[in-house]
Amino acid sequence: MIWTPRIYLGNDHSSTVMGSLKKDISVSVYPDGTIIFSQRLKTAFTCWMKLHKFPFDEQHCSLMIESWVYNANELVLKWVDDNPVSITPNIHMSEYYISSMWNSTSKESSFQNTNFYDYRHSVGSSSALMVTFHLRRQVGYYIMDYYVPSTLLVIISWVSFWLDANAISGRINLGISTMLTFITLSSQTGSAMPKVSYSMASEVWFIVCTTFIIGSLVEFAFVNTIWRRRSNVELKKVSGKYILKSTLTPKLARKELKEHTSAVQHSVFTLTELPSTSSSLPASLITQIPFRFLALPPMLEDDDEEQEQVRDFPLDSNNAKKCRTVIFTSDDENPTNGGFTTMTPQQIAKWIDARSRVIFPVSFLIFNTLYWGVFSWM
Repeated sequence: MIWTPRIYLGNDHSSTVMGSLKKDISVSVYPDGTIIFSQRLKTAFTCWMKLHKFPFDEQHCSLMIESWVYNANELVLKWVDDNPVSITPNIHMSEYYISSMWNSTSKESSFQNTNFYDYRHSVGSSSALMVTFHLRRQVGYYIMDYYVPSTLLVIISWVSFWLDANAISGRINLGISTMLTFITLSSQTGSAMPKVSYSMASEVWFIVCTTFIIGSLVEFAFVNTIWRRRSNVELKKVSGKYILKSTLTPKLARKELKEHTSAVQHSVFTLTELPSTSSSLPASLITQIPFRFLALPPMLEDDDEEQEQVRDFPLDSNNAKKCRTVIFTSDDENPTNGGFTTMTPQQIAKWIDARSRVIFPVSFLIFNTLYWGVFSWM
């Protein structure tokens, strides 16, 4: 009779002995007293997984071999010195591949803190062997079936930027169909994903892609609202700042335009560089000034602090010595708008669409650079 230690797999989920229980057991006895006991066993063991980077995750799964009856004072488990654990090179897994593995020895039982009726086992610690597998997930399936199709759907949603803002049916159908297709794709792929309470890398991708598709629909609603306006828009400059300000707050923009136009119609300049013998100029002199050239200092156009040089104005040399202040008034029924630009609502809508053709792809490209750089190489 040969004594055999009672050992078990500490994190075993289900195990099956291969073949017949007695016929498939191999026992070898060597002259030095070494006994090799071999038995084929098929097992599935539990492994706690961290899926924050899914599907770019890496897992460390350990297989525990422990003693059930004997503690460390009665039974010590050790690995053999030469290649204790080997893996066949032909092994393949559907989602993972084994990157590396290592083995270790400990005196900590996986059930050390559990109450048992076997008080003999609870005295002291038990000897244990552990082999750890470093697993890397194969992401080819998720790239071809999820990431590439979702990227194409996001790009298709940008086609609406090349359609007119009044093409309501075309742009709405394109945006909604793209959104529904993306949700269907995500639901089919998500059914095979693990269910966890924290956010995964795949969910970050889903949220950002959804934001880009919805953003194209919101952009269409915005430009279509502008397209249907009837009044033109006065802009200080053709830039994003003033266009958005004039379209989002038209009343405030019209108020600033009115104040600026009034200031242009009636301006007062003080001639501090000219000598004067009187403190004021009679009103009759203002309309009877003969023509000679008088240079005025530059004036500020508006709150942008952009200076515009005023050209020489004619003034008689005899009156120049008496003049301290000259009031320029405009008799034109349609005074100048002081550098303002007039744009129609249709021009503004096309301007926003043209900028969206660049902003959306560039933003998505930046996101992809950060996403793949962080999750695939972290």
